[in-house]
Amino acid sequence: MRYYDRFLDFCGTLTGMLILLISIGIGVDVLIRCVQGQSIYWMIDLVEYALLLMTFLGAPWVLRHGRHVAVDIVLMTLPHYVRAWVVRVMAVVCAAICGFMAVVGAEAVLESYARGTLLFKSLVFPEWWILLFMPISMMMCCVEFVRQALGRGVEIERSDSEGEGI
Repeated sequence: MRYYDRFLDFCGTLTGMLILLISIGIGVDVLIRCVQGQSIYWMIDLVEYALLLMTFLGAPWVLRHGRHVAVDIVLMTLPHYVRAWVVRVMAVVCAAICGFMAVVGAEAVLESYARGTLLFKSLVFPEWWILLFMPISMMMCCVEFVRQALGRGVEIERSDSEGEGI
């Protein structure tokens, strides 16, 4: 699991680098548009693909650190032992959903590869290059949910810094 955790850290780092590159790319595009009157024609496409990659690369890393979006208003009212059980059951359900999505994603990648489908925008390349990140990400999310179900994941606890709400 050590190599897997390192790979997750790499995905998190790559996600951060993509955020930085998107910010720089958009800034450069705006500057060039102001100076020359026309933008970099392929920049929007790159940003779209980078956003997609950020989502799929960052999701398992965020899940491992317990920083994903969770609506836990009911969960926090439960006693600790019940909460731990519910969290594990939810992790099993989520693992099954992510595993299913990984299989469906892998089928889509294989079908796109077999058909030789191309994406035609400013940049032209095989569709499966982009689709490939979905099954990999969903399988990594599945692994993270299994880890949580086995009690090796992040516990949901209310920290002292969280307020009571409005």
